[in-house]
Amino acid sequence: MIEEALIEIVAPVLKEGRYKWKGVYNKEPISFSMNDKDFNADVLDEIISFKHGTTIECVLLIHQKLDETGELQITGHSVSTVIRKIDGGEEFETLQGKRYKFNKNQVDSQADLFA
Repeated sequence: MIEEALIEIVAPVLKEGRYKWKGVYNKEPISFSMNDKDFNADVLDEIISFKHGTTIECVLLIHQKLDETGELQITGHSVSTVIRKIDGGEEFETLQGKRYKFNKNQVDSQADLFA
């Protein structure tokens, strides 16, 4: 899991269904599933729009498995939570992004009882 991953959106999915989004992460093109239901609903309802250079900060999951030789192979990518959308200089923090940061801060501020 990569928190605060920045993905430049190349092709959002603007139709309902199980289609893959396309983006650029670390200068590499990737296809990924958008598993953030709230963000996906806002895109389909045209509340969130995209333009050239739109980037999302998100929680990126990289799915892997071992091949026959014992090497890790990437089998796919998915976004579990979109934290914010960035268009040029404009930034829009999503409601689910605020919840994610709040919950993360709560967990991080708890003392470790076994340390």
